[in-house]
Amino acid sequence: MYPGRWGILFVIMLLASRADAVMIYQNFEPDNGTPAKTGQTGPEYGWAFGGASGRLTGDDEPVHSGQRAWAYTLPLDEPLQGGTGIPSQTQTYHINFVPECHDRLTFWIWSAPSRPGPHTVMVKFFDQGNYKRDGIGIWTEGKAADRQWSHLEILFRQLPDDFDWERVDKIEFYNYWDGTYYYDDIEIASSFSPQKDKECLQREYVLACHPENPEVCRTVYERHGLTLLNYLYLNEYGGQ
Repeated sequence: MYPGRWGILFVIMLLASRADAVMIYQNFEPDNGTPAKTGQTGPEYGWAFGGASGRLTGDDEPVHSGQRAWAYTLPLDEPLQGGTGIPSQTQTYHINFVPECHDRLTFWIWSAPSRPGPHTVMVKFFDQGNYKRDGIGIWTEGKAADRQWSHLEILFRQLPDDFDWERVDKIEFYNYWDGTYYYDDIEIASSFSPQKDKECLQREYVLACHPENPEVCRTVYERHGLTLLNYLYLNEYGGQ
């Protein structure tokens, strides 16, 4: 169907049964679009560094939703020398967080540290600009409970104003104590309702793209982080 008939197009994100509006960053599920590492077969859901080891969960291990989560084990070592890196499952190493419509990164964590008790998590953000090489680490204000799933977040406003949210490279997680940590359902979210989020994405589309030219519109969708997975959720909104 020719886009001009539709009038205004907008993206319906995966919001069913959710109070908040979200975009999926990484959910570790099979066939979710995560690409393979160059020279290897199979998706690269994450990696570990500084003596830590990372992997997908196996049977009888904690999973927040779906089939799998990401697990990494941090050995007894100097604090904050080891961690785990996580790429986005789409637009990998160059994802647009659409900061006009979202204001936070959220994630679920199940912690089994060597020293039981609630603890904060550091998330390090990398972009394609000033923070590509070293990134910038931010500690969560909330704390992960011991051996149960906890929902934590980092607000965009906690980072410097010059961080490029439209060109995010990757994120890394750091835990202070040695132990095993499970991460799942990492999302780009807002505090608004799903309807307000749809309206925001619709407005960004209209400002940047005229639907009479489908090739230009496709470029705009890709630039705004609305990849082929999201095209499946396009819907008519009015139309003449």
